[in-house]
Amino acid sequence: MAEVTIKKGDRLPKLSRQFLTDGVGTDLTGATVTFNMWNVATDTQVITDGTCTVVTAATGEVEYPWSATDATLNDGFYVASFTATFSGPRRLTAPNIGMITVQIVAQTASQWSYSGNPSARTLDKVRFLCGDTDSTNQQIADEEISFLLTEWNNDAYTSAAFACEAIAGKYSSKSDYSRSVGDLSISTQYGASAKTFLDRASRLRLTAMRAAPPSPNWDANGYPVSSEFSIGMGRNVGTGMMYIPPIQDFPE
Repeated sequence: MAEVTIKKGDRLPKLSRQFLTDGVGTDLTGATVTFNMWNVATDTQVITDGTCTVVTAATGEVEYPWSATDATLNDGFYVASFTATFSGPRRLTAPNIGMITVQIVAQTASQWSYSGNPSARTLDKVRFLCGDTDSTNQQIADEEISFLLTEWNNDAYTSAAFACEAIAGKYSSKSDYSRSVGDLSISTQYGASAKTFLDRASRLRLTAMRAAPPSPNWDANGYPVSSEFSIGMGRNVGTGMMYIPPIQDFPE
């Protein structure tokens, strides 16, 4: 999970960080601080020496205000860091171990909600059964779940199974990748995620069958049966009626 998550197009909140040395805030008096960020999937730098504000120099607190250009970046995963340059020149990077992980989330008109109580409404029950209860890692929209509930007569288990298959389809359309920047490595497991949701869909269908097992139905109109017996009923073979051979006289 990314350390920082922001919706595509948003410029708030600002990205804040504190420079630390042995766990103690670093005095940044006289230093110039910049911000850099790289796209993990493409290995390209998307922000170079972005201008930062030193909020409290004595304790090393800084922030980066997202620019209008930053707001146009594609959704996906990024890694970033702050650099403080002192006279000399001397440099200090924050964090000094690893990188800041940033996820830009696609902008959609869809809604996502979860009350934390699956019994509160059927939509929440479907989301709970799917495992889509983390607001920072949203998988399927409220509108999509509502559609499935309408399609399947408000059956939460069947709707959840189809929702899991839809989520698996989204993951299946993406390619796995592994990238390293400095000491930090980021990899995606889209294929594994797709399999997880497909397996969950299968289990949900089995649960649905146990909760409401199919029962045999007799359609009297589909199988006509006559209670009248007569000579020549053999001619009715194939209509579903009982066959009784005609009575014959045998010589004594």
